[in-house]
Amino acid sequence: GYRLLHTNPPAATAPANPAVKQIAVLPFQVAAEADTVRSTADGVSDVLTSGLANIEGIAVVPAADIRRRNITAPEAARKFYGANLVVTGTAQQAGDQVEFTINLLDTVKAVTLDSRKFLYDPKNPLVSRDQIVTQTVRMMKLELPPAALTAIKAGDTNTPDAYSAYLEGRGFLARYDLPGNIDRAIAAFKKATKQDANYALAYAGLAEAYWRKARSSGDLQALTLANQNAEYAVGLDPNMAILHSVLGSVYTDRGKPEDAVREFQKAMELAPNNAEAPRQLAEVYKTQGRVAEAEALFLRSTKARPTDWYGHLLLGIFYYERERYPQAEAELNQAKSLTPDNDMVRLDLGTVYRMHGRYREAVEEFQQSLRIRPAASTFAALGGAYYYEHRFAEAVSALEAAIDLDSNDYRYWGNLGIYYRRTPGNEAKSTAALTKALEMATRFAGTKKSDMNVRADIAEYRARLGDTRGAIAEIDRIPAASRPPLTARLALVYQIAGDRAKAVAVIKANLKSPESLNQIKDDPDLSELWPDVKPG
Repeated sequence: GYRLLHTNPPAATAPANPAVKQIAVLPFQVAAEADTVRSTADGVSDVLTSGLANIEGIAVVPAADIRRRNITAPEAARKFYGANLVVTGTAQQAGDQVEFTINLLDTVKAVTLDSRKFLYDPKNPLVSRDQIVTQTVRMMKLELPPAALTAIKAGDTNTPDAYSAYLEGRGFLARYDLPGNIDRAIAAFKKATKQDANYALAYAGLAEAYWRKARSSGDLQALTLANQNAEYAVGLDPNMAILHSVLGSVYTDRGKPEDAVREFQKAMELAPNNAEAPRQLAEVYKTQGRVAEAEALFLRSTKARPTDWYGHLLLGIFYYERERYPQAEAELNQAKSLTPDNDMVRLDLGTVYRMHGRYREAVEEFQQSLRIRPAASTFAALGGAYYYEHRFAEAVSALEAAIDLDSNDYRYWGNLGIYYRRTPGNEAKSTAALTKALEMATRFAGTKKSDMNVRADIAEYRARLGDTRGAIAEIDRIPAASRPPLTARLALVYQIAGDRAKAVAVIKANLKSPESLNQIKDDPDLSELWPDVKPG
């Protein structure tokens, strides 16, 4: 089966009217690849981004998104996110200090508005940071309001060495996708907590690094350590929104939705302007089947930021999962009109077309998406469309391309195993790929307890590998509220287990829209159920 493949969606803000300063802070260039300068530079750009986000009238593209897309040029920041201002910079060693040159560019007129030099002094890191944020704001012809400065200083340490280590940790965590960086971030945050045992932000950074480790490797011990550190951070300073958000994310993956809800609500109360916590809370409500509350939060987010493409994307995915396809298509087209060169939007729009049985249009969107950015998830989606068109050899090629780009996503191996079954002579390859997918998915199930997609996948792989009893036991663990989006996989398990009546009953109970039934009609494994489930 196929579904939307967002693992770590970005938290982007998007084109706004010129009255709003829509700004992106690009990664600073480092002259020599000196590791300490690189991590300090990444940390400063990360801290500058979050500092600017506290100021009314400035909309900031989050650092994680700039990194995810590897945006280094001002034109790209304007093209993808409608940024009308961009901060660029360079960093180089100057004795014991790091010299920064910071430039402010107007992307519409393609001119540099201002440029300033600063020295970052590791002996006075907080003074250096405040100076960089203050001067950058002045370059925009604004003054830093006292409330914003208070927000930037919240949770500071009195120990310079602790802050330097914290900044280094943030720098490594900003590039968590690079091998070894998560472990380097953990070491840096640990060093910060040793220098200042009451440094709540450093414990939250440590929690986030362990959480990333659990997500990327399925390491259960890392998730336990993420939990301990996040709870400890909140205990040290209960009034910082970011600490509650980190704890909420950890609780979500530990399968503790009630606790996650409480933390995200607290984060929203403490930082009402932040767009992230309401979206995270909406995701938890979705897993609990609290659909109306989730929809209200997504709608609130799009009303508060009508030009933020990411809000429309999330609302579109929400409608897609509820089988409300016309609304899903409308929201995704709104996101597409705001950012025409956005590969993620086209990927999800293609998925909605695929569900409609509009395979030609789906393939076209996926191919456009791949022209913008060759991503593994898009190759996987393209493979899904080919599979439903019974173009099995092309489906296999698309999944092999996905795995060439990312071999760590078990879903790609699972789908490849399914497609191999349909290409003669590849039976042995099919079993090997499905076995690998099952091993990987089982490892991840422990660190993503609230994600029922993983359970449904495990059930499907077990069934396809001949363990129908294990597959049905897996299905029995999935709560009723979470079943509708998983219907095709549940029906498939019952079908393989020889219980046609149960397979038909699951489809009839869960799929309410005629479009959703295309995944039964055109799926090579489920099409024989079509006479029993077709409308009318």
